[in-house]
Amino acid sequence: MSAPESARAIELQPLEKDPRRRPKPPIRGEVTGFSKSSRRRLLWLIGNLSEPILNSALFLTLTYPSGEPNSVDRTKHLDTLLKRMRREAPEASAIWKLEYTKKETPHFHLLILNLNFWHHAKIASAWAAIVKSENPHHEKAGTQVQRVTSQKHVARYIVKYVAKSQPYPESHRGRVWGKAGPIHLALSRKELYAVSRCVYNQIRRTFDAIRKSHQRTKAFKRAQNTFNRQRWFLQGSEVIRYLTWLQVEPLNLSPT
Repeated sequence: MSAPESARAIELQPLEKDPRRRPKPPIRGEVTGFSKSSRRRLLWLIGNLSEPILNSALFLTLTYPSGEPNSVDRTKHLDTLLKRMRREAPEASAIWKLEYTKKETPHFHLLILNLNFWHHAKIASAWAAIVKSENPHHEKAGTQVQRVTSQKHVARYIVKYVAKSQPYPESHRGRVWGKAGPIHLALSRKELYAVSRCVYNQIRRTFDAIRKSHQRTKAFKRAQNTFNRQRWFLQGSEVIRYLTWLQVEPLNLSPT
């Protein structure tokens, strides 16, 4: 079991293998939208971020003046701006999400981590130059940047923009989210535990009851999850205190 000290990504992995045969995962085709599995992977990455770093992040929105650039051009534009971000702070990293307006104009939402300050005017002029905007008003209105003000603020932003599910245009091709920079520097340190089957089942029941009380999802069908990895979005520090109460000690993996 892994529990981060200052994040919300709790993972419980049984050591026994599932005796049932599992079909091979399908070969991934071209990305045409934001699938449920892709959304889960994005939320799990955010759940592993250290909360002190996440609560001091920057929110950045990048818009295009008009038209719909293809996936290759979009990738080049975003990659160029993120390289400039790394020059501002080599330890900075970002999680980005692509969305479309009602007129099917693409725009990016970015969660920038480990960056103390990035002047709005500098971002605006850089983005306008990268997309070769000829609109005189685009440099001022094409970018928006704001600092996280509270834990509730970042939660609202993630729900409203980063993790929002919406239909994508039929013409869309290419990834809809990704990460850039040394994202590992923003991840919370994890404690690892080895628990018995009895404690394993007790932890599952407790965490499922907590999740059910939050009304986040339906109850588990336990017979189908006996050998499967399970994940919860719970406060890591509280889980560590709970394991301490159960007298479960973390594994010492440091070299002797």
